[in-house]
Amino acid sequence: MGKITGIGIRLFVDTWISADTVDALYLGVYGSQGGREFAVNLNDWEEFAPGNDVMGVLGKHCHFTVDMNPKALDGGGVGGDNDPAVNPMDLDSVQFVYVKKMLGTAPSKDDRLRLSWAEVFLCDGSTERMFAKRSRMGFGFEEGGKHWLRESASQSYSPKGPCRVRVTLEELAYSETNVGDGIRYRTIIMRQETIRSHVGFSKGQTIHPDLVVLDQNIGRCGDNFSFPIKSRVEDTGTFYNNGEIVTNVYVNCPSVQFHEHTVLVKTTLGLQKSAKFRFKYKIDAFCE
Repeated sequence: MGKITGIGIRLFVDTWISADTVDALYLGVYGSQGGREFAVNLNDWEEFAPGNDVMGVLGKHCHFTVDMNPKALDGGGVGGDNDPAVNPMDLDSVQFVYVKKMLGTAPSKDDRLRLSWAEVFLCDGSTERMFAKRSRMGFGFEEGGKHWLRESASQSYSPKGPCRVRVTLEELAYSETNVGDGIRYRTIIMRQETIRSHVGFSKGQTIHPDLVVLDQNIGRCGDNFSFPIKSRVEDTGTFYNNGEIVTNVYVNCPSVQFHEHTVLVKTTLGLQKSAKFRFKYKIDAFCE
């Protein structure tokens, strides 16, 4: 193998305590011939918000295709401070990869970050190695601020085929308080947002949208992985009656499973009551 010329990083965001964290995120790569840390520039990722899938590159192209639209990280251009070729490392010498967040000086000052999945791809122009962790990762003051990734079969070079994941919103149930009969509901999964409206939808009713909200390859056949689902409800008649929730889904490929979560929408009438919207998703993961 040759020298590392490019690094790709993909992070699936779970939740964080602060809406706009200012804490820096770092990627560490090292092994038998040394290594270094790279700044991931968390602040500059406008899409870096709960429920999103974010991709970035350092140095030359690595793993991601053009249509995936990965973000070129600051200083990561050819010859920049974050270009891995500036401090050459042999690809085959790498033993460890980690993701680390700068921590606050006390728990009360920490902008806690949570990821549900992290992948790092190291490329030398002809060969790729992948390091990953597919479970919930907390980066709070009391959680140590660092997670180690283990080497996995690369998505580009694995003998396994891709895993196709199709998520369908099968059922939406409306209960408790009535916040209006004009409802807009939406689902966001890994940058893919689906929005629909339903007029004449009141408490006590259940609708069956049978709406496909995700249909794409995720991971490899035979793998276990997770991704966040964000569900949101809005009363179309006001800016105030709305609510959302983000939860993780853990998937084995192949499998068929169901996931339910409830969005609370508080009324503006001062009665301290909430409408409840129960989303029921079918998750079909199959090998292609």
